[in-house]
Amino acid sequence: MLALVLLLSGKAAAADAPIRITNKTGYQIQFVYVLYRGDSCPSDDILGNDVLPDGATILLQSQTESRPLEELIAQDEDGDRYSIRPSIDMDREIVITLDNLQ
Repeated sequence: MLALVLLLSGKAAAADAPIRITNKTGYQIQFVYVLYRGDSCPSDDILGNDVLPDGATILLQSQTESRPLEELIAQDEDGDRYSIRPSIDMDREIVITLDNLQ
């Protein structure tokens, strides 16, 4: 299984555990962007040159305690976009499904 640890925006706070992002769309995810509360635009593609195959999971190390995650945006191989606005009690896991299709 694909497991990438992504370190974003410098040092991660000690209290912050990684967020698991799992693709359950049935399609390969080409791009994943994150938007933190207070930011005006999303991050660069956190996958870089990689992709997120269906069923695979990545770990996002972020400072969600100090900068809560506002939205996760993903785009699949067909160009379809998915948007997820995590709830406060998301339990450090985001699952991208067809229900998140924009």
